Amino acid sequence: MENSPLVYLHPTLMGLGFLLALFSLRSGMRMRRARQQNRTGRAELRRSHLRMVKITVPWIMVGFAVGPLMRWWVQGETPFQTAHAWIGLTAVLLWSTTATVGHMLEIGDKRFTTDKGRDVHAVLSFLAVLLSAVAGVFGYSLLP
Repeated sequence: MENSPLVYLHPTLMGLGFLLALFSLRSGMRMRRARQQNRTGRAELRRSHLRMVKITVPWIMVGFAVGPLMRWWVQGETPFQTAHAWIGLTAVLLWSTTATVGHMLEIGDKRFTTDKGRDVHAVLSFLAVLLSAVAGVFGYSLLP
């Protein structure tokens, strides 16, 4: 099944997921800037960010899970034998941690609703997007 169009399922899902991630990062940065400048309209920015990330993170998780499945089922290869896979796994762990911290912010957990908690969320988000881009670069060489 090496020539199957299914080999493009994972890269397509992840490419779209990366675009969603960029939009999510952008909306988070807009929300952060508005809070720092004490601007009005922050509640709508927050709602917009939450809507976006609640699509983005599950999309990325599903897209990631499809990768090893396609590697094994369609390409007949052993999963997790490439740098792409391990970088991707690290990126997904960052996404999961980012989402957890974000959820703590959303529910108002006092440990995270400080500037330091928001900074942790922002740094994790940036690192998750950055590492996702690196994983994409490493994955490019695996395409047929």
